[in-house]
Amino acid sequence: MNYLKFHQIRKKYENEIIEEPNETRCVDEKTFKHYLEKAIAKLPEQCRMVFHLKNFEGLTHSEIAEYMEISEKTVENQVHIAMKKLREFMLPYRNDLFIEKYEKY
Repeated sequence: MNYLKFHQIRKKYENEIIEEPNETRCVDEKTFKHYLEKAIAKLPEQCRMVFHLKNFEGLTHSEIAEYMEISEKTVENQVHIAMKKLREFMLPYRNDLFIEKYEKY
């Protein structure tokens, strides 16, 4: 999975996930990727394909629309739906996504 593509998304919603800022906690990438893969697999087929083309292949909305033979507005809607469903799926696992950071002495 391309973690860097999701880094920006995760940062945007990180404040929703962390109830109190805590400098000793960080995201466990392995766990995050695991839950993200499960969440993506639960998306409807067209929504999953649009999400994949946008985030993993780097296509623009117009390129996706042309490739899938759908309108750009449909692509925008599918991206929005995918993000909403992914947030909803990931929210219950927010505590599992973080690990404690330990200072090196």
